[in-house]
Amino acid sequence: MKIRISKNWEYYSDRYKSLRGLLVFLLLSGVIVGLWKLFHIDEVLYGFLMPAQKFLISFQAPVTHWIVTNIFRIPATFNTDTLYFQNNQALQEQPLCTALKQVIQMTLILLFCRGSWRKKFWYIPLSSILLLIAAIFHLVLLALTLSKFPEHYSFMHNYISRWFFFGIYFLIWIFWEENFSNKSVLT
Repeated sequence: MKIRISKNWEYYSDRYKSLRGLLVFLLLSGVIVGLWKLFHIDEVLYGFLMPAQKFLISFQAPVTHWIVTNIFRIPATFNTDTLYFQNNQALQEQPLCTALKQVIQMTLILLFCRGSWRKKFWYIPLSSILLLIAAIFHLVLLALTLSKFPEHYSFMHNYISRWFFFGIYFLIWIFWEENFSNKSVLT
């Protein structure tokens, strides 16, 4: 009986190796995000992170305005951190919209992943830049939604954007696991 159980375990363990990696990612990201919410890390780090968030807003908000007005040709005025649209809607970038929280969480996920520290030393900053660019894309989507379909803004902000960032986390992690960790989980 022992032999049969161990053979079955080896069979399923090898067959579902990619799911094991996925479960590790989900568990790790769930624990990090859960602890972040449980201990109200946003509030704890508020004063410490505010200068960085203000800096990011001073960069991301004008870039968002430029993309919305020049690429999508949507008339909007801009003041410091807020876009004003002709339909009397306004999009103000809040400190939590900068993706700084996501950068910190993704950094923690990558720090706990397998792989050399030398590779993490350059991969983490590059993935952080990707998340900050994704934040601009996120703001542009919210601006487009608010200017054209304001009744769908809450759904876009509360559901689509959260899954969007989780998808970015996942893609960053998959790329790390497949290319830079010591052992690939998806093969």
